[in-house]
Amino acid sequence: WTTHNVIQVLTQWAHHYTDESKWNSLVNKANLRHEVEESIVALHHLQAWRNCTSSESHSPFIALDACCGKGVFSILLSYLAPQHFPGLERIILFDKSKTVNWKHIEAANHAGQHGESDR
Repeated sequence: WTTHNVIQVLTQWAHHYTDESKWNSLVNKANLRHEVEESIVALHHLQAWRNCTSSESHSPFIALDACCGKGVFSILLSYLAPQHFPGLERIILFDKSKTVNWKHIEAANHAGQHGESDR
């Protein structure tokens, strides 16, 4: 299910965000494909972990994205969480770079907080 759902999110981004300046640093990222491939693997393992025991699959949890770069894993997780990762309370991103453009994360947070339909 993971690859299929990630493709749906990427298609949504392509239709909604390709021309939006806040999203340019993410959707036009040269190595986006590589980042997405890594994220699919991580999402798959997160889902497997959450499904280990049915009683824990809805329990609250926090995701940590270490060495997050542009936050591709985190932003994909945030889009998939409502349907596939119930219990996700927060995603914490951290990276050593001090020059990351976070405008796409801010835009996604804004959309999520305001219940915008493209989120």
